[in-house]
Amino acid sequence: MHPLGHSRALVGVALVGLSLCSCAFLRYHEQRDPPPHWSRNVIPNPDGSACLTVYLYDPGPAERAALRAALTEICRIRSDPGFQRRISAEANWVAGCTATHERPPRSVPEPVSAREVLDRVVQGAVPEFHVLDYGSFGPRTYAETDPRRRAIAIDPGRIADWESDNPSIRALLVDTLAHELSHLVVASDGSGSAFRDDAACRDVTPAGDLVSYKTGYLTGCWYEQSQQRPGRGFSLDECLTRGRGRSE
Repeated sequence: MHPLGHSRALVGVALVGLSLCSCAFLRYHEQRDPPPHWSRNVIPNPDGSACLTVYLYDPGPAERAALRAALTEICRIRSDPGFQRRISAEANWVAGCTATHERPPRSVPEPVSAREVLDRVVQGAVPEFHVLDYGSFGPRTYAETDPRRRAIAIDPGRIADWESDNPSIRALLVDTLAHELSHLVVASDGSGSAFRDDAACRDVTPAGDLVSYKTGYLTGCWYEQSQQRPGRGFSLDECLTRGRGRSE
């Protein structure tokens, strides 16, 4: 439920804070194209090339600044060769689960290579996506994504985390957005997201092995690590362990 050594553009529209069953979301689905009051934002890579193009649904100045800043950090992190090496070194990646034809059906994990995660999530291009600001989700859930409409909905409280002086709190927004961006990668058959994390799948495989969660945790912790003062002890692995206690 919860997207860079980017040489290719990652184009995006972010729908922040929508409940997927909310009236706001239904009104959004009636629109073929982003309405005029959506703001178009191009998020750059460190080299100045386009990383993300994101449409924000009528945000206030603080929300717009927070989203732009967090997405810029994601682009910076994904372009970091050290981050790319860490992605490549990670084992036990799971794309999602497939339901068997048994009665009742079982969820079977689908392993995926680190190379594919690097190519499709970290360095891959994603079509335009949207972000809406709504705030009605289930327990311990802060965002949802509809890959068919390239739409991310985020709890406004999560966006507000960016205002904190504590990098561990700001990292939550980076984590959540990176998680949701992975869901915008479409399956090769066009059936939906290539990287899924439904509850039935999380029952049979650790959430920390799922591509969406692991890329979110790694990106959030990489950001947190970059914000530490020199000489302060920080363990990326300990940060990842903390992340596995959260939900997105």
